[in-house]
Amino acid sequence: MVPPGGESPNKRSILIPPHLWDELDSYEKNLQSKFIKAFRLISKDVGHPSLRIEIIKQHGQGLYRARVDQRYRVHFELKGNYYAILAIGPHSLQGIG
Repeated sequence: MVPPGGESPNKRSILIPPHLWDELDSYEKNLQSKFIKAFRLISKDVGHPSLRIEIIKQHGQGLYRARVDQRYRVHFELKGNYYAILAIGPHSLQGIG
């Protein structure tokens, strides 16, 4: 799979807003570990097969969803040379896609 933006897999910084760390604290430890693993994979290799990246909207630089497990996803956006994590949670988050 070609990663969002069409470039070859490479490391990019990710921006995770403080409120998402607070939300992450509300999940059980096993799920927290899965989210953190997904953050690392997004940063290191967004093309990694376990992420199962989905394009939600293709405007500007795009809005994407990555798989954490069967029920949970990470929603993020490509902004210049970094990924901005927008939301974490169940498969379909209200207002995200």
